[in-house]
Order: sequence, then structure tokens, then C-alpha cells
Amino acid sequence: GHVVGEPPADPFVYHSLVVASDLAMGIRRNLRDRLGFEASAGIAGSKVVAKLAVNAWKPYDQTLVWPSATLAVLGARPARDLFGIGRDMAKRLERDFGVTTVRDLWGLTRDQLEEALGSHNGETAFLAARGVDTKAVASAGRRGTITVQDSMRRVSSTAEIEARLTQLATELVARVDEEHGATKRIPRLLSLRVRYKGVACVSRSCTPPSEMACTVRGGERVRHVVNAAMSLHRSMTHPDAPITLLGLTVTYDHQTANATSRTPSISSYFSCKPPHRVHVVNNNPFS
Repeated sequence: GHVVGEPPADPFVYHSLVVASDLAMGIRRNLRDRLGFEASAGIAGSKVVAKLAVNAWKPYDQTLVWPSATLAVLGARPARDLFGIGRDMAKRLERDFGVTTVRDLWGLTRDQLEEALGSHNGETAFLAARGVDTKAVASAGRRGTITVQDSMRRVSSTAEIEARLTQLATELVARVDEEHGATKRIPRLLSLRVRYKGVACVSRSCTPPSEMACTVRGGERVRHVVNAAMSLHRSMTHPDAPITLLGLTVTYDHQTANATSRTPSISSYFSCKPPHRVHVVNNNPFS
């Protein structure tokens, strides 16, 4: 990987970032070896800088930014690159203060930004420009949906559609089984998404067939899912038009979307809550 800056003297900071770098390397290696996916990673003392570093060496490498290089990495970036500064906010900053880069933001006080952008947005911009993100690291929880889909040039015959849906349903059932093994959840909704040639995508949903429960043999469950999907297809307004995309989705109850998994969450490594308001002693890092 790539390293920016000089290692910190603080042993806790040093070892924390080294461990994070090793974790990122292992995750990327597993993605490549097991799934064939390439991924990049960014490691830094703050989420703000890590999100910028992840884009430095794509598609398959990682960048570690030591705290000593935080301001140098941030300074030349466009203000729009900072998380929390969207297009409209970036336009206001440029219009009212001539701000186009993060370095330009350093010349503004917290009070100036809060007055111009509001209390929350002003503080977010002020801290992000200094590589500070006060939001706690939290697990996103379990997935709310599982989707499988396939695009094609054109499929129109019933036999072709059923064959494609059988392939998708086979994959979907396998992934539903995997989710059930981890969380014991059962989907509450089955949806079919179809893109017809020359027509926007159309979706229809129904209650999943009761046979989707894991007590039924896999092949039988696939057949019941295909039958349900074909019924949804027949209810659409363009059932005879050529199809260029087919997709199947199952949805889980929102209340159980964050069900506890047997797999430990990475959030356990980040249990410390940040302070409500961060005090910055030196307003301009380069003054």
C-alpha cells in the first residue's frame, strides 16, 4: 500500500492505525480471493481523511495517512469533497466567501460558518475542514433486502423468461438460506422488477410463497418462487414486450433488519463516543 506522512510518536495512535491497515488488507484480499472483487481502502485517524484516501489508488490498493499529513492531504482538496458539504452548500461558500478549496475554509471562523450555513451545517464544515468527524462509528445493521438481477439484450418468450427467472430464483434462495442461517429471519415480501425494451422499469410485489421457508427442499422452493414471479409478470402492463432486465428482491421486516448476527460487528472496535463539541485551539492550521 501507500503511506503518506511521518509515523506518530504516540504508540497507541501508531498501533491503532497499523492494525486498521492490516484489517483493510485482509478484507481486500478476501474480497479478491473469494469473490473476485477488487477494492481500495483508506486508513487515517479520522473518517474524513480516510474517505478521501480511499480514492487515492484505485481500483486495488490502499493508502494510510498518518496524522502528521492530515492537513496537507485536506488543504488542496475542493471543499465539495468534504462529507457534509453538498452542491448547494459549496455554491454558497463560493458565492459568499470565495471558498473553493478546503484551505480556503481554514480562513473562516466557526462563527462565520454557523452564521452563513446554520449551526449544524456550519460546525460540520468547520470541523470537516480540519479532519474531524464527531459522528460515532456504528454498524449499519443487517440488510433490509436481498436482490438478484440480470440484464439481457432481449427476451420475449415465456420459456426464456421462465428459464432466466429459474437462474435468479436459485441464487436468491441460496442467499435467503444464508441470511436465515445468520439471523433466523424470513422475508415478508417478494418483488419482481422488469425493464421492457423502450419502457421504464416496472415492479410488482406479493407475499412470498409459504414454501420459501427453509424447511422445504431447495428445488421445490425455487419452483414456487418462479411461479410467483411469473404470476407477477403476467399482471404487468407490457407482458408481451421484449425484456432487457429481470430482477428478484426479497424484503425483510424493518423491525428485524437490525437483528443480531452471529458474526461480530467491526463497530465493537470503536466503542468510544466522541465529544459533543470539539474544541479547536488554532483556527487556521497554517497561520
